[in-house]
Amino acid sequence: MTEENKDSASALMRFEKIALEAERDVAYESIDYQVSRGSRNDSNSNQRFNQKLYALYPLQMITILDIGCGGGAFVRTCIDDGQIAVGIEGNDFSKRVGRRDWRSIPDFLFTCDATHPFQFKIHLDGVQQDLQFDVVTSWEFIEHIADDDISKVAENVKRHLKEGGLWILSANTGNDFRCGHNFHLAVHDEPWWRRTFEDLGFTVLPEVVAYFNDQFVRGPKNTPNSFVLALTLHPDHVPQTHPAPWTTRLMDRWLDSKWQRRVKNVVLGYS
Repeated sequence: MTEENKDSASALMRFEKIALEAERDVAYESIDYQVSRGSRNDSNSNQRFNQKLYALYPLQMITILDIGCGGGAFVRTCIDDGQIAVGIEGNDFSKRVGRRDWRSIPDFLFTCDATHPFQFKIHLDGVQQDLQFDVVTSWEFIEHIADDDISKVAENVKRHLKEGGLWILSANTGNDFRCGHNFHLAVHDEPWWRRTFEDLGFTVLPEVVAYFNDQFVRGPKNTPNSFVLALTLHPDHVPQTHPAPWTTRLMDRWLDSKWQRRVKNVVLGYS
């Protein structure tokens, strides 16, 4: 760990609280707010993803922002692992009813509309300053944003990414008709999303996606019609990835595969 990283980690360990300043506290106009399906049901995590993520930042405490955090499970696992993590959700259902990890880590989960400006603040030794993140994640979130609002979400991400920071997201390319509504407002194929983010100033990093080897919080392994992108604003400063040994790649393919779930179902009675 460099001296700079040591100083940064030491400061983060002394933080007093994290606050969010947001122009709009929930996404009132969103169908996801009006129906509350995702906020009622979603809460995903994957410890294998966490392990691979931390390996990109050896001996360093990292900061993580999860946009569209649902029940907060991913944020909680990162905190349990000793990282600084926060999540935002456009629907306040889980907050109001104390669902899942909104009850256990209420100081790290926040509501706001990600299509309007927001800024995280951290209080260190009595001084408040802007909080930026090594990693921003969005799992099956961006397709719920209308085309005209995608650039607004991207601006919020840009404001919060450290130099060389990563934005890792999964997106679904299909429709999602439920309750008389299509919850997916931006239905596009992967090339469209790549071009859109490149036009917004991001660089697409396929080598980072390959590094995780299908081990994501959500993605094509467990969500039909989805794919994962890794993005950055400063490609010369991103963490270096290295090819995993064949034993690791084989284990990645097995974990959370349909075959593993079938074996678990047979042995334990549930998948």
